[in-house]
Amino acid sequence: MMKKWLYLVLTLLMALLEISLFPALNIKAPALVLLLAILAGLRDGPHLGLLVGVVGGLALDISLGFSIPQMAIIYGLSGFIAGYISGQIFDMGGITYILVTAIATVFSTLLAAFFSLAFGYLGWRIVLNLPQIGRSLLMNSLFAILIYLSLDRFMPIED
Repeated sequence: MMKKWLYLVLTLLMALLEISLFPALNIKAPALVLLLAILAGLRDGPHLGLLVGVVGGLALDISLGFSIPQMAIIYGLSGFIAGYISGQIFDMGGITYILVTAIATVFSTLLAAFFSLAFGYLGWRIVLNLPQIGRSLLMNSLFAILIYLSLDRFMPIED
C-alpha cells in the first residue's frame, strides 16, 4: 500500500518536472510520466501501471489544456500493457525496461497522432516527425536508465 502512494507522489512530481522544469530550461522534455507508468507496470503489475499512467496523464492533460484526456488514456494504456506483458516475458531487469520504453515511446507517439487527427488538432504533423521521434527515443532511453537505477536502489522489488 505504501508503495502505491510513493508511486503516485513520484508521478505527480514527474508531471511537474515535465510541465515546468524542462520547458523553462528550453530542453526537449522526456516523457517522465510514461517512463514511470511503464516501470510501475513492469515491476508491480498492470493495475499499478494503469493507475500511475492515468493519474500522471490527467495531470498533464489538465496543465496542457486538452479537452480530451488523451495523455491519461495513452499513458494508462501503456502502463497497463507493460504490466500485462511483464508476466508473459522473461524479465531481464533494466534491459527489459529500456526495450519496453522504446516500444512505448513509439506506441504513445502513434496514439498521440491518432488523437490529434481524430479530434482535429493540428499537432499530428509535429508528432509524426521522424527526427522528433528519434529525439524522443533518445531522451526517453537516457532518462529511463536514470529512473531505473534510482528506483532500483531506493525502491527494490519486494519478494
